[in-house]
Order: sequence, then C-alpha cells, then structure tokens
Amino acid sequence: AVYHSALGATKLIALNTTSASLTNPWLTDTAPTDSVFTLNNYGFINDSGSSYIAYLFASDAGGFGEDETENIIKCGSYTGSGAAGNDVSLGWEPQYLLVKQTTASGNGWFLFDSMRGVPTGGADAILFAEDSRAELSSERLSFTASGFTLDTTASSTNGSGQTYIYIAIRRPMKTPTAGTEVFALENGNGGGSSTVPEFAAPFASDLFYMQNRNGGGLNYNGSRLAGNSYLQFNGTAAEASGLLRWDSMNGMYFYSTTDYTGYMFKRATGFMDVVAYTGNFSTSATQAHNLGVVPELILVKGRSQAYDWQGYSEPTGKGKVLWVDKNYQATDSLVTWNNTSPTASVFTVGQTADVNALNQTFIAYLFASVSGVSKVGSYTGTGANVNVDCGFTAGARWIMIKRTDSTGDWYVYDSARGISAGNDPYLFLNTTAAQVTNTDYIDPLSSGFTVTSNASSTVNVNGGTYLFLAIA
Repeated sequence: AVYHSALGATKLIALNTTSASLTNPWLTDTAPTDSVFTLNNYGFINDSGSSYIAYLFASDAGGFGEDETENIIKCGSYTGSGAAGNDVSLGWEPQYLLVKQTTASGNGWFLFDSMRGVPTGGADAILFAEDSRAELSSERLSFTASGFTLDTTASSTNGSGQTYIYIAIRRPMKTPTAGTEVFALENGNGGGSSTVPEFAAPFASDLFYMQNRNGGGLNYNGSRLAGNSYLQFNGTAAEASGLLRWDSMNGMYFYSTTDYTGYMFKRATGFMDVVAYTGNFSTSATQAHNLGVVPELILVKGRSQAYDWQGYSEPTGKGKVLWVDKNYQATDSLVTWNNTSPTASVFTVGQTADVNALNQTFIAYLFASVSGVSKVGSYTGTGANVNVDCGFTAGARWIMIKRTDSTGDWYVYDSARGISAGNDPYLFLNTTAAQVTNTDYIDPLSSGFTVTSNASSTVNVNGGTYLFLAIA
C-alpha cells in the first residue's frame, strides 16, 4: 500500500499492480506529520498481531550537500502533455526516478536510473516495480540539469491530461580533493571482452576518451549521458554507435585493443560536467549545467548532424571560438557564445548551427579548476623553459595544450605513456597521427609541468599564447 503526498491522505495506490489510485480504505484521512503516520484498522496493513514494514521517503527536506542546504529527494507529480518535450522541474539532475500513472489503469511503475542508462535521445533501460519482467529498452525520458524531460507521447509516462506521481533522487556532485577521485587513465592490454572491461576506472565514470597510439584510429569519445554512442574529436561526423559500451554498474568502458590509451572522467562539482541539449537557433539560448562554478573550458559538438567541434575558454574569452577538430587559432566570433560569458549555472550559445542548429542535438563537456585536482589556464611562450604552476603537489598526469594566437595542434600528454625528464610521447586531439616519442617538449614539475626550450617551435614559441588543461 502506497501513500504519496501528491495524492493526498484520502487515496492510495498499490505497488504490485498497474491499477490507478483508489479512494483510501487503509489509512485514515489524516496526512502524516513529521513524527507519525496514522493507520486505519484495515487488516491489510494493521491486522492484530501481524508484523509490518514501512519505507518512508521525504521530499525537499534540505540539509544535504557540502553547504548542507541542498535537497536530494523529491516526491511530486506532473500532468502529461501528450507531446514530446514535456519538462518536469526538480531544481537538480536526478540519478533515480520512479514514475506511476494514477488516473488510469494499465500502466506500471516505471523505474529509471543513470547507471543502467537514461541516454538523452536514446532508449532507456526500464524496470517495473510491480512484476518480475526483464528490463525493457525503450525511449521515454531524459534526465536534465534541472529535472527530466518526457521525450515521447507514450501514455505510460506522458499521456495527455493524465496525472503521474514520482520519486526522484538527486545525482551526486561533490567537489573532489584528489585527481584520482575523478580521473583515471591506462593503456589498453587487449584483454577486453563482452564481459570484461578493457579500460576500468576506480569510480563510475561519466566521460570516456581513447586514442590510438599507433595512429590511424579515430579519437573516440562518449558520455554516459549520451548512452553507447560515440563522437570523434578529430572530425565533424555525427554521432555513431556499435563500437563502445558502458558497463552498466561499474562505470567502465569496453574496448578490446592494445593500441589505445583510455581516459576516464567523473562528473564532479568544480571539475567536469556533461550537458546534452537541443538547439533552437535563437540569438541567445542558455543551457543549464551542474558544474557548480563558472566553466573555464567548454567543448561542444553536434550529435545528430556533422558539425565542427566548438570551444570556449576563459583565457580566450566570450568573443572568440576555438576549433577542437582543427589546428586553427582562436577565431573572433560574437555569435557562437552570444558574446556572453558562462555563469555558475548556465552557458549561452548563439545563432549559429555548430552549437545551436534548430532541433539538432548537442553535447557539451565543461571543465574548471579545482585546487590540487585540475587547472585550466594559459601561459606565454619564451623559447626558454617555462614552469607552469597548477597548484598541484605531485605533478600532472594529463596535460592538453593548444596555441590560441596562431595555428597549432591540440597536444596531449599523459603519465600512462610517460611524462619524464627525458622524451615524452604526445598525441594530437585533432588528428589521427601516431604518437611522437622522440621529443622532450615537457618535463615533470611537482606543482604542474615545465615546457622546455626544446619546444621553441611548437608549444613554447617566444611570445606565443597557449591554453592548457592539466589534471593531477
């Protein structure tokens, strides 16, 4: 027997059936308080001498989060619209959602969660609380930065004029204190299979990127929010599928190869966030995010059509755009970001197809600096050694560098392939070229990294301006 505040004290609904809500014969007409709930003498829940268990869930109780002010659970209701795009606002992004139609019989208790998969624009993994059916793969809704959106007209979740109750639980977003909490990397060993992950993180990862060290392979990337599809950092192609797969519970990516190095990122306050959105080609469209701070680097790619990767960075500012799949310098553009700097809650895209084409889907990766964990910044080349202080204590494990005042590739260094006082292999984010192993362009530095004088024609040109993202 289920009481739900949206139904009120005079109605109940049964968890083990698909029936609509009924006038309540089991509870009294008394709503529960913050200390007790009241039962009728109906035998189903209050038979003399029998034992019972009750599970109680709060709603908008607050008291959670790093500042102890956040709500992490909401019990509410919404009215179906019978049209795709029906938004339900929670004020935060859920990781768990249980939904039941209450005004008509025949529709079950739909259970969604982010670990099994609620991909934006893809088939959701659905379980049913009322029976033992196997998981159903069917698109119903998407989780958003501020709640969830009903993506279909299915009567089970979005029937016109029908009422639905739900329980939603918030996804965690905690500021990390160490890079190992949110970033992992390793070289493939060829041991992956349909049941064994080729790349494994010690946490549930949300963003994955891998690149072929020997060249020729594409620079694949994907996010849990987008499901088992992938994009390519080195090209404009639309999203594709069939190559990569998330492990549903452990946050691992599957791929069987020895040639690739894999990088795994976890969404976390201040560090990294992922946003999936649909373009409207307006002159100014704000996209909500849960990074919790002002993004310092944003990478955006069209999913449904072939578009260039577009980048924003705090060092280059709101009036310029970066080309992630190209070696172009930062280009003047008052349109791409609508000449508007991002905030701690939204970023803005303008009237241009690459970031805001009408009715096309997009993905955005957002990064910022966390003390001792990550650093987005810039430096000026001198031709001599340049020490880049990131505030770390044991150096950087991953470094991406891009010249912004002139042409230059996106250099990627990492500790899995080696960051040492000698030669350091590098790859390019924007090409499929094999790694270069015979240069000493960077050196380790406990507080960050050193760009050496050997790089005077690449990532340390005298007077050149460089953007970087480093992770401890």
